[in-house]
Amino acid sequence: IAKSETQTAQTKSKAIALEMQAAMSQLQLAQAEAKSAQAEAKAAKMQLCAAEDNAPKVGSQLEDAQAAKLEAEAAKREAQTAKSQLEIAKSETQTAQTKSKAIALEMQAAMSQLQLAQAEAKSAQAEAKAAKMQLCAAEDNAPKVGSQLEDAQAAKLEAEAAKREAQTAKSQ
Repeated sequence: IAKSETQTAQTKSKAIALEMQAAMSQLQLAQAEAKSAQAEAKAAKMQLCAAEDNAPKVGSQLEDAQAAKLEAEAAKREAQTAKSQLEIAKSETQTAQTKSKAIALEMQAAMSQLQLAQAEAKSAQAEAKAAKMQLCAAEDNAPKVGSQLEDAQAAKLEAEAAKREAQTAKSQ
């Protein structure tokens, strides 16, 4: 069971790592979009300034200036949107990192359970061996002392119980 839990935790950890990579890609994309939107806004602002400077000379450029102003405002909104996407991507990255840490803790717990089960199995095997030795000693002395026959039967039952405990611990 502990081995299975360890494998499950490892699989979850790999999935979290992939989520983190995806979140980082989204973060980089959002950063690139934000830079592009800022550049567009700057260019539109420069067009607006140039158009406003030339407006007294050429009447038609006033309309161009208005259009450039609208473009600048649109670019500013796009920059805000890209900034929001950047914040979302950062948040997703943090969430993925938190999940990854939780999976690592689950893996450590599963490994501890595995080590505990192995220690219990060894202990139960030692108890079974000791009970078997008691049984053999009692059976050797049975012809000499009649009462030791009952002790041997009890030791045999203990050995069987210890053997069952060993099997249980081994299963764990």
